[in-house]
Formats: sequence, structure tokens, C-alpha cells
Amino acid sequence: MNPITWKLHPFQYLNLLYSSEIAPDLGTVGMRGRVPLPPPTSPLSATKQSPMAWLDICSLLTFSAIFRVILILYGEWQDAHMEVRYTDIDYIVFSDAASLVASGFSPYQRTTYRYSPLLAFLLLPNHFIHRSWGKFLFSSAGIYLFL
Repeated sequence: MNPITWKLHPFQYLNLLYSSEIAPDLGTVGMRGRVPLPPPTSPLSATKQSPMAWLDICSLLTFSAIFRVILILYGEWQDAHMEVRYTDIDYIVFSDAASLVASGFSPYQRTTYRYSPLLAFLLLPNHFIHRSWGKFLFSSAGIYLFL
């Protein structure tokens, strides 16, 4: 027996089978016999837009940035008012290492710091500007990586 050589993917053959150009009156078979398929109608078919056309990349990035800022602000509130912290312990280790670097010491004097010294230098503004600097830096890096 010869193997079948596919020129198209098997699902593409099904699409050809059910497309209106090849079999316009092909319908589904039910208990009452052949029922014609309804014509493909969509509110977007007249405009030829994708379903997500209203959500362009600029608005998606803006929403993502606003949502991340809200989460950072909520995390600061939760860290200050609740027993269970929102901020992970690794971020505290990063911030402590940045404070050591700002004081002129090695970041590895923090016993649990096992990361690149570059990370401690990137988080130096945690010591000088605000303790959430790194959170904004990591969030903006995540948005940048989306692009």
C-alpha cells in the first residue's frame, strides 16, 4: 500500500471541503436530512477587520503599563498594612545588595545574594530615589520584552 502524500495539511482539505466555493450547498446531515449551512455572516465581515482590531498595540501597552502601576501601588499598600507581604523576598535581597553597593561594599556581603553584581548596580536608585524603583524597572522591562 502506498502512503498518502499530502500536498496540504489534512485540516486544509477539510476547509476546502466545507468552503462555499467548492461545495456551496453542502450542509450537515441530521435526523431530518440535509440542512443547508447558513452563509458566513459576521458583524466584522463587512469591514474586513479582525476581531481584535479595536485593541491596537498602543492601547494594549498603555493598559498594561497602567495595570502594572496599580499592582505596584497595591503591593506597597499591602506590604505596609498586612501581615502577608506582596513583595517577594528576592526583591528585598536585591534592594539590600543595592544598599550595600551604595555604601561602598560588595553586594555579596548579603549572605543570600547569589546574583550578578550588575543587578545590584541597576537597583541603586532603590537606595537613592525610592524603594520601588526596581519594581518599575522590572515592569517596564516586561513591557519592553512584549514588543
